[in-house]
Amino acid sequence: MRRFQTFGPALVVLIATVLTLSLGPMAARRVYTARALTLATLAQDRLAQDNILERINQAKRDVAVAVEPSVVYIEADIPRRPQSNGSGWVYSGDGYIVTNAHVVLGANRIRVQFFDGRVRTALKIGEDPSTDIAVLKVEGSGDWLVPMR
Repeated sequence: MRRFQTFGPALVVLIATVLTLSLGPMAARRVYTARALTLATLAQDRLAQDNILERINQAKRDVAVAVEPSVVYIEADIPRRPQSNGSGWVYSGDGYIVTNAHVVLGANRIRVQFFDGRVRTALKIGEDPSTDIAVLKVEGSGDWLVPMR
């Protein structure tokens, strides 16, 4: 009996430690998994109530329609090289257009086609090959402006 009194508490502590070390991580994983599943279910419920992805897609389509008239197609004639082409966008109502510098680098003639199909000649105002940005200006009286919808 004396032996049990000496080893009894130590045995209880040993058993409690073994159980805690073996069952503790399993219990923690179950709690973590249950929490993750709950959060995923809540997210699914929110998406089912409000189709946010469709609203985001519709917003992107609306923006594309709104800016479409400002997007232009650019052709540049460059001596001793094939014709270069690219795109740009109308920066201001004054006829300034931003494009890539490599599209118009060394060009002796630049043509810009607008959303409605009209083609105008443009002058190169400046270019920065290190950032690959160029600024063009459309020649003319401003009749190239596309009315906004």
